[in-house]
Amino acid sequence: MKYSLGWYLGLLVGLMIGLNMLGQIFSTLDQRYMQSYGEQIVTDTMLPVENSFVESYAFEQTPYYLPYVVSFYVAFFLPIALVLFWSVRYLLQERTFRRFLFSFSFPAMYAVVNIGYFFMVSDSSLGWEYEFGMAVVGYSSGVLCITVGVVNSMLLVRSKKHISS
Repeated sequence: MKYSLGWYLGLLVGLMIGLNMLGQIFSTLDQRYMQSYGEQIVTDTMLPVENSFVESYAFEQTPYYLPYVVSFYVAFFLPIALVLFWSVRYLLQERTFRRFLFSFSFPAMYAVVNIGYFFMVSDSSLGWEYEFGMAVVGYSSGVLCITVGVVNSMLLVRSKKHISS
C-alpha cells in the first residue's frame, strides 16, 4: 500500500460520511418535492372490493428518487468493497500476525462510522423499521468483520505453510 494505514482509514471514514450525506441530501430533496408537488404526483383511484370501495394510491417518481436510490446503493456497497480490498492488501504487504490484527481496523472503523451515522439520522419512534435498520447495520458490520477474519486468516495460514515447506 502506498500510504499509511491511518490515511486509508481516514479516506474510508471521509468516503462513508460523504456518501451518506449525499444520500441524505437526495432523500430530503425527494421528500420536499413530494410535499410541494404531491397533488400532481399522487393519483388515487377507487377500487370495488366486496360491496364497497377501497381507495388506492399510485405515486410517480420524483426527479430525486433515482439519484437517491443510486447514492444509497453506492453508499452501502462501495465501503464494504473497499474494506475487503484494503484489509487484504494491507495483510499482503507483510504477512505477520501484527498486520493480521491491524487489518481488522478497517471493518472496525466501518462498524463505528456506520452505527454512529445510523443513530444520528434514524428516528427511534419508527418501531420495527428502526429495529430492522439496526439489525441490517449490525449484521452487515458483523458479516464484514467475519469475512475479513476468514479471508485474512486463510492468507496468513497459507503463507506460513508456504514458508515452512
